Amino acid sequence: MSYLEIILRTVIIFITIFIWSRILGKKLVSHMTFFDFVAGISLGSLVASSIMTPDIHLLQSVISISLFAFLSLLLGIISFNSLSLRKIINSGPAVVIKDGEVQDDELKKARLTIHDLMMLLRKKDVFYIDQIEAAMLETDGTLSVLIKPEAMPPTKSDLNTVTPTRGLPYNLVVDGQPVKANLQGIKKDENWLRTMLQSHGIDDIEVVSLCQIDRKNQVYIHKKSHR
Repeated sequence: MSYLEIILRTVIIFITIFIWSRILGKKLVSHMTFFDFVAGISLGSLVASSIMTPDIHLLQSVISISLFAFLSLLLGIISFNSLSLRKIINSGPAVVIKDGEVQDDELKKARLTIHDLMMLLRKKDVFYIDQIEAAMLETDGTLSVLIKPEAMPPTKSDLNTVTPTRGLPYNLVVDGQPVKANLQGIKKDENWLRTMLQSHGIDDIEVVSLCQIDRKNQVYIHKKSHR
């Protein structure tokens, strides 16, 4: 394939993509669903193959790209007007925390670990699960968090009241395993940890999904679900 042919194919396919991008409309990257992401990558792969594969006729490439873009547009229009289809495509948001308790079944459906959940919460400046009224995993992969009223930041009218901070939490147990570095950070050992868990009715550390403690020695424990 000559350089002139490569330039010609690139220009024509670029124009095709530009036209379809205007037709499909704007959608923020942060609002893209997983299907939007996969469709975008597939379209990009299709474009690259169309430009660099001389065996594919240019008209066939344009038709293939246009058909793929049209199907994406059609699916978007149908899902916009059909709630049932929208639920099939996007699955809907999932409640992963309710009343300060992690919903393990929803985490499994979303294929999220407790580590992933804590990372998403930290991005929302939330470090303690027991402060959360509800947390929902949206269809675009972001996390929406509703904080309990008593854990909300103080307003101007509250500034005359001094409330001691809880500080950053220490994760003492994650996925059934003690975090030795954090135990050393609070000058405790595994024997103390097991005794503390027993005082909360837990004899086996492996059933604990997450255990946290703050600087006021308030403890949060979430046990794994067994289904």
